[in-house]
Amino acid sequence: MEILRVENLKKYYGEGNSQVRALDDISF
Repeated sequence: MEILRVENLKKYYGEGNSQVRALDDISF
């Protein structure tokens, strides 16, 4: 039994036009 499963976890820090998208596209 899986208690926690994380897929497609992405972190963006200062990429592009200094945009901060932390933990975008998270699947639980």
